[in-house]
Amino acid sequence: MAMDDMMMDDDMAMADDMMMDDDMAMDDDMMMDDDMAMADDMMMDDDMAMDDMMMDDDMAMGDDMMMDDMMMMAPPRICTDLPAHVAVYGDAMSVNCRDVGAAGIGVMSIIDAGVISAIDIWSTMAVDVEVCFSIAGPITVLDASTAPRMAMMPDAYMSNNLHCVHLTSAATVVLGMG
Repeated sequence: MAMDDMMMDDDMAMADDMMMDDDMAMDDDMMMDDDMAMADDMMMDDDMAMDDMMMDDDMAMGDDMMMDDMMMMAPPRICTDLPAHVAVYGDAMSVNCRDVGAAGIGVMSIIDAGVISAIDIWSTMAVDVEVCFSIAGPITVLDASTAPRMAMMPDAYMSNNLHCVHLTSAATVVLGMG
């Protein structure tokens, strides 16, 4: 019986070892699967973070390029000796500007309505400028190509919080009260 007990004990021990080996193998496989899944998740997170960084860099580069394009496209400010509420922008270096005030307008109906500024713009070459005011009011253009100067109400627009008109010929730009 002792021999049978020993064989039984050996069989049981062998079965326990095999079960233990199976359990350990299963645990190792599950741990390995968990480790691989965790590694995959970390890699995926890293990839997504890298994609986000690349997208942020691309967007920033795009913003910088757009900003550079805008800076290159914006014409320089000219006629810097005008009142602070007036800005004239253009490419032509031959454009001349001067503040003529109400006395330089010559049209009584405009003078009587009230004048904040009157800026005379002229050039020896073609004029292509933007005249802007930081003060709101009606803008009238007195075209210098006609005599007497004909008053026109141009299509004014907002640009960088300024009230602006675009000129393609010599004129006096009047900012009225109103």
